[in-house]
Amino acid sequence: MQAVRSMKVQYACECTPSEVTVEVRDRQEGEDIVHWLESVVMIGIAHDHNTRSPNCNALAVKYVKIVVPEAAPFIGGKPKVN
Repeated sequence: MQAVRSMKVQYACECTPSEVTVEVRDRQEGEDIVHWLESVVMIGIAHDHNTRSPNCNALAVKYVKIVVPEAAPFIGGKPKVN
């Protein structure tokens, strides 16, 4: 059984004084990127934002950053170590 790995993504909203970091599950090899963004990243950000800023009325965050390490085999994946 493969261990579930996680990564950090950052987002900003009108209500946050600075960028916020959230930990989400890595995208698995072969996993559709749109599915991963909608079912993992967006859910993680929404949960964090609702907890952090329950009275925020923004309809969208300003931006989301997904850091892609140089040796990552795909967006949202961890680099392969030799």
